[in-house]
Amino acid sequence: MERARDEVMSVPGVEGAGLASGGPLFGGGDGVVPMTIEGRPPVSDDEAPPVEWHEVDSNLFRTLGLPIVRGRNLSPADAAGAAPAALVNETLARRFFPNESPLGQRITAREHTAEIVGVVADATSHRADRPTPPQIFWPYRQDVRGAAYLVMRTPAGLEGLEKTARARVAGVDPLINLTPFTRLDDFFDRTLVNPRFNMALVAVFALVAVALAAVGVYGVIAYAVASRTREIGVRIALGATPGGIVSEVVRRGMSLAAIGMVLGLAGALTVGRFLESLLYGLSLNDGLTLGGAAAGFVVIALVACWVPARRAARVDPVVALRTE
Repeated sequence: MERARDEVMSVPGVEGAGLASGGPLFGGGDGVVPMTIEGRPPVSDDEAPPVEWHEVDSNLFRTLGLPIVRGRNLSPADAAGAAPAALVNETLARRFFPNESPLGQRITAREHTAEIVGVVADATSHRADRPTPPQIFWPYRQDVRGAAYLVMRTPAGLEGLEKTARARVAGVDPLINLTPFTRLDDFFDRTLVNPRFNMALVAVFALVAVALAAVGVYGVIAYAVASRTREIGVRIALGATPGGIVSEVVRRGMSLAAIGMVLGLAGALTVGRFLESLLYGLSLNDGLTLGGAAAGFVVIALVACWVPARRAARVDPVVALRTE
């Protein structure tokens, strides 16, 4: 597999290539297993924290553009017979070693014990609608697998790459079976089909709700103004200014809108947890999002109040007094 990787790396236009049983960006066949940390009280598998694990070569993270933020990268020296080594991602280091360095710590997963030699930057999970999980990366040569993903970095639009790469790999060993090539962008597009559809559906319902709210506020204020036509006419006849009429109508309408927004924010915080799976990257009490929504409704309510308020300010006192 390493010879096949090296042959692919020599293809003109290929900027890097690596091997992995799975990875942070594209998942794989590796699973979630319990992890224990040497020097800490032993726990059962049911109580041990779950982590993802992958076997990788020393080229993978350079190919994916993920930097090593602490310690060192894996190297060809991390082979069978050498001291077992492991990389962990930032999420694992932050969660299980918050007040100490993870470097030099010994961890065990899948009955495989290794020393943490480096920390790699977090990357988006292959399930883009979920946060990045804690991850361990073993050297391929210390935990040999019978298959691997061949990951390549290339410029966009490199023509004939798959055909050339297949020919190079076949030259190493014609029995190596390469599945169809997939661009990571296309992979993400497929994984995001359902979340995007769900969010589009929620967005449609939200827009309908906003439209109904705007029409409702306008209808209530317009009806209230119409029912006070005679009163407004009398006030204008006694010297009330159009600006004063507009201010009063808008103030009354916005007081009702303010009550609605308070109740709406409380409802959003209460009901939001049921939509948590659709809110990747946002907390349930994200102040910027809630504040933006509230500001949007303030603008909608102002417009809905201002139109009937302007109409009220133009009431002719004589006509108003003749309405009854």
